[in-house]
Parts: sequence; structure tokens; C-alpha cells
Amino acid sequence: MLFFILNTRNKLYYKRKNTENESEKNQIAKQIIQVTDKLKKVKKKIKMCDEVINNPSKMRNQIREVEEKGKLKKQKEKIRKMEL
Repeated sequence: MLFFILNTRNKLYYKRKNTENESEKNQIAKQIIQVTDKLKKVKKKIKMCDEVINNPSKMRNQIREVEEKGKLKKQKEKIRKMEL
């Protein structure tokens, strides 16, 4: 998927470079922007997958921390309700 998007974008760059018509160049530039947005999304997904694969213990610790913060928040809310 990544290589397909990169190849598509490279073809658009080449096409824009060899086009003389300004309106056509603008159209191609818009296509390049769209393809680049797709590329960013795919790269972000790849990065997240790499993090999950390479850092499972770090992620477990982060999940525990979030769960603990949630428990503390619930406890504080119970105490506030009791004080009222």
C-alpha cells in the first residue's frame, strides 16, 4: 500500500513537471495533496503498529497508569459526594 501511494505521487510529480498548461498543473497539484494526505495516514498507521510490536511492556505500563488515574478519580468523586 505504501509503495503504491509513493509511486502514484511520484508519477504525479513527474506529470506536473512535464505539463505546460497551468490549469492542468493546478489540478495535478491538488491530486498530489490528496495523495500526500493518504500517505500521511498510512505512515501514521505503520508507526502505531510498529510501536505496538516493539514496545508492548511500555504500552502495558501506560494502560495501567491510565486505569489507576481513573480509579483515583472515581474515589475522589465518591469522597466529594459523601462530603455533600
